Amino acid sequence: MKCNQQNNRIPLTEWANEVEQIFDRFMGKPEGAPSPTRESFRPALDIAETDKAYMVQVDLPGVRIEDVKLEIHEDKLTISGVRNIASEEGKSFHRLERLHGNFNRTVVLPHAVDHDKIEANFRDGVLEVSLPKVEKVQPRKIEIKVGQA
Repeated sequence: MKCNQQNNRIPLTEWANEVEQIFDRFMGKPEGAPSPTRESFRPALDIAETDKAYMVQVDLPGVRIEDVKLEIHEDKLTISGVRNIASEEGKSFHRLERLHGNFNRTVVLPHAVDHDKIEANFRDGVLEVSLPKVEKVQPRKIEIKVGQA
């Protein structure tokens, strides 16, 4: 795993992949063996960070927005839903390579976010979620009064 040179942090996606591999080894799965999460539809996502917010982009081609559910609980963002196969009567497939089925992606955010200001937009098959960080509470000076009770 490579750390970001600027802040010595490991990108979340690399960390998640590493944890999945460790879990697979712990459960006795041989290296390179298929994993259920790799065999079903698992949308790719990118996570970016600014001073004020996290930005999550999720590729959801062929997914209807009505079939997507977005939840936040404490420091975890969960994106779940289903990607269905378009079925047409009288059609049989000779090859079916595009993955489908239920999906669930959870991202643990390293900083608290303002739940009331989260925004999500869906355009051209990409879900974009903006998660503003909670502003840090600044220390407040307290005046000490002399001789008063």
